[in-house]
Amino acid sequence: MTVSADQVAAPGAVPVTAQGARVVGRLAAGFAARARFSAVVLVDGHAGAVVAAAGESPAVMAFTVDGERITRIEVIAEPEALARMRLTVSDLSAQPSG
Repeated sequence: MTVSADQVAAPGAVPVTAQGARVVGRLAAGFAARARFSAVVLVDGHAGAVVAAAGESPAVMAFTVDGERITRIEVIAEPEALARMRLTVSDLSAQPSG
């Protein structure tokens, strides 16, 4: 499992990459504690989410999925990068179960 965040999304305004499920879990928990909004979306046709902390611009989390596992999360908040993305709200009710 790998997570990367661009300089806008990362703490300290420095791009960061972290590996390992435990480290990624800690980073995700810290961000989730600050998040006040989230929505499941498709990011350029792939699984993702839009998240935002109170008073901050939103960020997109783009997931790389291998089988049934998320293997990479890219957190993108740079306005230019966000403008190039195609975000679609996913209709989860249309997904087959099981």
